[in-house]
Amino acid sequence: MFEQAIEKKREKMIYFAERYGMTSQKTVDCSQELDRLLNVIWHVHTDFHPNQTLNTRTQ
Repeated sequence: MFEQAIEKKREKMIYFAERYGMTSQKTVDCSQELDRLLNVIWHVHTDFHPNQTLNTRTQ
């Protein structure tokens, strides 16, 4: 379900970038929507909660 939505949004973003340029508002908006979709998938698969902190230190 999410994978199809992500792929459709990615294709739309590429279309906008090719047609209107990388910095056009349409491309940027689509890119931000794609980011939100990817974040949802990441949160679901990692069971991440917004109030959690990430341990980014390597030991």
